[in-house]
Amino acid sequence: MNFRTNLSKERNIPVSALYAVLFLGLIIGSIFNTVIDLKHYPIILTQNVAPINADISLLDSFKCSLCVYIAFLSTFALTGLFTFGQVFSVLLLAFRGFAMGFSICSVYTSLGAKAIIPLAVVVLPKLIAVSVIFVLGAREAVRLSSNLFSFLFFGKNDDDIKNKTRLYFIKFSILAVFAVVTATAESALTYFFIDLF
Repeated sequence: MNFRTNLSKERNIPVSALYAVLFLGLIIGSIFNTVIDLKHYPIILTQNVAPINADISLLDSFKCSLCVYIAFLSTFALTGLFTFGQVFSVLLLAFRGFAMGFSICSVYTSLGAKAIIPLAVVVLPKLIAVSVIFVLGAREAVRLSSNLFSFLFFGKNDDDIKNKTRLYFIKFSILAVFAVVTATAESALTYFFIDLF
């Protein structure tokens, strides 16, 4: 009962601020794609946001998306275990937004106005779902990292730090399940509607 009471009193990280960071990264990524002309788009910049490879199989599409999602969630979870992880969590979220803007802009550059329908049908639904997952992951990472920072540097007594850490991993496990579901739905959409690109 005491554990739940402490959790309810815990200061929440404003989710709107994290969405703003994601959106800022999206804008920067779009500008970067417009200004810098790359002949080859590395996976670290595209992150399988808008796949347009018609030859990819359903299983390969699933594995590629899931690897990206799990890599991000694992990194978010890892940053939360460090006292200065807040900064890296926010930067990682901004980098995800950068990849979103970069990839969407690259599709528009290639297809022009024809990209509107495939992006709305295939890309936009998964971006919304994945953005929610990553924002929640970033929030949890920033929250735990802030607790650890206060505990180690300011001597803030937190008797529930072990319980919070355990709950932290439970939450990320749930987010991982949602990531698997999202990757599955995304792969199906991409497989059946890839011809729109």
